[in-house]
Amino acid sequence: MSGALLGEKVVAERVFSRAKFEEAEVLKVLEPLWGQAWGYRCKTRLGVCWVAKKNKVLVSFRKKKSGWVAKYGQV
Repeated sequence: MSGALLGEKVVAERVFSRAKFEEAEVLKVLEPLWGQAWGYRCKTRLGVCWVAKKNKVLVSFRKKKSGWVAKYGQV
């Protein structure tokens, strides 16, 4: 994949547990973000969940020691 660093392992995975997402298509895989190394994090835990009340998909960080997805800015 273009944009990956030398020796970097890039994994693209598509797993859906709900029937309405089983026919979803990946239209485009974006290149990984990278920049100056600050020594802050080498990986992160992202989560995706469906918010029925808002009829939207939430993509954000997972809370520490939890399976819950946090609103952006509340990690």
